[in-house]
Amino acid sequence: MFPDTSQGTMPVARYVFFESEGFEDAVRNAMSMGVDSDTIVAITNVIAGTCCGIPEAIWDGAETYFYDEQRGITDAFHDFVI
Repeated sequence: MFPDTSQGTMPVARYVFFESEGFEDAVRNAMSMGVDSDTIVAITNVIAGTCCGIPEAIWDGAETYFYDEQRGITDAFHDFVI
């Protein structure tokens, strides 16, 4: 049985992040947890992206899947935050 509440998933995501050596390592480790991996990866991704930054090569690769409108929204958000 895997954790299905924030009380169960957040500690796992935090643990994975704190045991990682960067963004990509954190996401890979989260995927390997074998439990509610989509939720764990999503949470870990946000924590690692905020703390470590998203490597430009990964961001550029992900951005190729965006629609033009999505790209505009994420670019505007990035410019606002940074």
